[in-house]
Amino acid sequence: METYTQDEFFNNYFENLIEGCQIISPDWRYLYVNNAACKQAHKTKKELLGRRMMDVFPGIENTIMFETLRKCIRDQRTATLVNEFLYPNSDKGWFQLTIEPVVEGLLVMSFDITHRKKMEERVDKLNRVYKVLSGINEMIVRVRGIDAILKAACHHAVENGGFEMTWVGLLDKSSHKLNIVASAGEKSTNSHFSKININLEGKPVGYCTVDCALREKRHMVCNDILYDASKRKCQQALFKLGCHSCASFPLFVFGRIRGAISFYAAESDFFDEEILGLLNELALDLSFAMEYEEHEAERKQAEEVLREAEETYRVLFEGTAQGILVADIETRRFKYANPAICRMLGYTKEELTLLGIADIHPPDVLDHVIAEFKAQARGEKSLAVSIPCLRKDGSLCYTDITTTPNVIHGRTYNVGFFTDVTEHRKLEKQLQVSQKLEAIGRLTGGIAHDFNNALAAIIGYSDFILNKLELALKTKVFKHKDLTLTRIIQ
Repeated sequence: METYTQDEFFNNYFENLIEGCQIISPDWRYLYVNNAACKQAHKTKKELLGRRMMDVFPGIENTIMFETLRKCIRDQRTATLVNEFLYPNSDKGWFQLTIEPVVEGLLVMSFDITHRKKMEERVDKLNRVYKVLSGINEMIVRVRGIDAILKAACHHAVENGGFEMTWVGLLDKSSHKLNIVASAGEKSTNSHFSKININLEGKPVGYCTVDCALREKRHMVCNDILYDASKRKCQQALFKLGCHSCASFPLFVFGRIRGAISFYAAESDFFDEEILGLLNELALDLSFAMEYEEHEAERKQAEEVLREAEETYRVLFEGTAQGILVADIETRRFKYANPAICRMLGYTKEELTLLGIADIHPPDVLDHVIAEFKAQARGEKSLAVSIPCLRKDGSLCYTDITTTPNVIHGRTYNVGFFTDVTEHRKLEKQLQVSQKLEAIGRLTGGIAHDFNNALAAIIGYSDFILNKLELALKTKVFKHKDLTLTRIIQ
């Protein structure tokens, strides 16, 4: 049977294991480490063997892992745990440890699960960001008002996405200055946050993810604020706040840049391609919500204008003293009727909308009325005077009709304004009669005046003759042939 020394046994068995193997003395010195353990510790055997753990890794005595080692030596018991190990360069490693008391002290077997833990963390990070995305989509449907949506989105990103800070800035439409409208996270109340001064009409603010995202209209990422803080002023304050990576995403409304949403994480390299894809989608969803809100505001404004216009129309249409009938140019049927035309013709609105032109005009003038209607529809004339109309009771009234063609819901109508001139026509006839009587009076007056002039001459001459006769009688100068006249005069 082949025999091995202790060193040969370690070399033949432990050295080739993929697991790390360490033997630690009760005074915490490394008695043995295999190649895998050196690789896991990022140290050489020379740096480890014979040295105390706390000398090689200062501060290790304050970790949970070291406390577990202490208990295993004290109680001589076995233990297992997952140890998160922080390297001097801030990298992290995770190891599954199995601790077994041995004669020399403790045997520690370590299996590197860093890749698995990073994958778990990555999945957890993706799940958190996806939860933020789905939660904000629900809020967009449920919450009303863009300010409320943006505030809810920021709080949701911090509370459920694990971000240190999230905020949204919107550009003022006139000054193009960025105004912060929503934020979340304890660090968002820091004085640095209130000093953000970005204006697209001014010069770029050094290197700032928000400023760059607005100017370049695409997402901007800084995955190592610790590195950037040394040369970029705007990042220094963020690093002091404990933010190690950040990303900003532009918000668009109807294709125009409207603002940006920014996320800040406590770890470096947080924003990988998949995270950026989800956050880009989130920014698009918020942009859609902003578009919808602005569209709704414009729609409500248009509805208000329409409501006011309809109210004005109603007042004018129903309150005017003129009768109004709206007739389809093709069918010559009535579509709308106002109260004045109903009173004028004696029909209700419902009855008039069942009638047409032929129903409200006498048959003997219908051809003339239709000819006028067609001429008005062609725009050749607008006024038709003294058009006879049949009332519901069969009586006649006369109207002046002013008409203009209009398109309503895709169809062309003649909108006719009816002015009742029946009484006016009666007055005109009375005036014509009185004018005739006045003319006759003037004629008879002229005749009487002329006759009076003739009579005046006759009477004058008669008086003259009588005076002459009276004088002759008194002087007796009449001849015999005038005796008859003298006797008569006597």
